Amino acid sequence: MGTGGNRELTDAIRELYDRASLVACDDVPFDAARKLFGENEGLRTPKTVLSLAPFNGPSEVILR
Repeated sequence: MGTGGNRELTDAIRELYDRASLVACDDVPFDAARKLFGENEGLRTPKTVLSLAPFNGPSEVILR
């Protein structure tokens, strides 16, 4: 679950993002953040992202 491209931002995704915002604050509880981000595919960075580098122009970058 996650928006991933042009998909609709559903209530379930909003709730997941709200939970993530609670563990990504000024005083990060790392154990809770690691657990939340590790267990939810929708919070992971996609394998390929679009880089919008100002001098090189848009390009897809494979992260892993």
